[in-house]
Amino acid sequence: MEELFAAHRRLGVAVNSTDDELKRAFRRLALQHHPDRAKVSSEACSRQFLEAQRAYEMICDYRKRRQLAREYAAKGPSPATAEMHQAAAASAAASRAPRVMSNMTAAMAAGAIVCAGVYMGTLKYRFAKKALERHLSGSYVVKAEEAQVSA
Repeated sequence: MEELFAAHRRLGVAVNSTDDELKRAFRRLALQHHPDRAKVSSEACSRQFLEAQRAYEMICDYRKRRQLAREYAAKGPSPATAEMHQAAAASAAASRAPRVMSNMTAAMAAGAIVCAGVYMGTLKYRFAKKALERHLSGSYVVKAEEAQVSA
């Protein structure tokens, strides 16, 4: 930002000057210090001309960027961008949704739990029944304490 103030000082204009004032100030300095038009051809004239040119370009570039930013902010995102963001949000929400087992899969899982319980001697039919009840009611977490597992 300090460079921008220095550029305004270099051209001899106020910070809130109009585009026409900037252009007039630059042209005045360019004619005064241009290497082809200067009365005395020297490095100092060339350097002053280049400094004035850089200052003018910096101020114009800054104003263009600021105006483009204002226009873009007023316009808002394009419909295609909005659709893309909505689709991405929907996809992310779908991937976070709980996985639902079919009744057949739940019954097979309950049967596997019963078989494992019989085989291992620690799980009982109640655990499988509780798991199936939880699945059908929509709650998927079954705690071993709630299923009354006997040791």
